[in-house]
Amino acid sequence: IRLREACGTSGEKAVLNGGLNLSILDGWWAEGFNGSNGWAIMSSGMETGAERDLEEAAHLHELLKDEVVPLFYGFGTTGPTTEWFDKVRHAWQTMGSFVSSARMLREYDELLYKPAAR
Repeated sequence: IRLREACGTSGEKAVLNGGLNLSILDGWWAEGFNGSNGWAIMSSGMETGAERDLEEAAHLHELLKDEVVPLFYGFGTTGPTTEWFDKVRHAWQTMGSFVSSARMLREYDELLYKPAAR
């Protein structure tokens, strides 16, 4: 649920381990998603309620049916396609340094610790 997403470390680790993310655009995924390094579930305009959940679930199922599963299995294959691995490599290239603890520590230092010390 948008605005209630967890911190995201599992998704960040998934990228580094060859996983592709499929989530709502909240938290780190809103910052890191570039349109081709995973998938984004469109958030409903409704803030609460069952209608929002149904709308977002419908988009999730549409992504799985039309994009994720066909990309993984292709037509008649039994495992990941070449295109799947191309997308994994693209995710590594675009997200690898973004999800690293070195980047996080550098940002904390530059944006929080040093200004607080001044």
